[in-house]
Amino acid sequence: MNAFLIWLEQHEKLSGWAQFAGAILGLVVAIGIPAYQTYAARKEQRFASAQRFRATVEVVKIGLKLVEAAKKAIDGNDDGFSYFSNVY
Repeated sequence: MNAFLIWLEQHEKLSGWAQFAGAILGLVVAIGIPAYQTYAARKEQRFASAQRFRATVEVVKIGLKLVEAAKKAIDGNDDGFSYFSNVY
């Protein structure tokens, strides 16, 4: 690295190009890091939303199974008396 810096100092016209390359690298880093952080945050948010949706679907499935069980009990041979024990 030291030899490279000495070589750059011996060639005066290359120092401008070295500054240009450093400035471009700085811009890439300054734009790239926040862009990646935004991407990662959105990806994490989508994952969390998908997990919440899956949990909601499971609750709905359980509810549908209970409704189906109630319907079968009501449509059964005893006209639902075993499911609804109140007799009026």
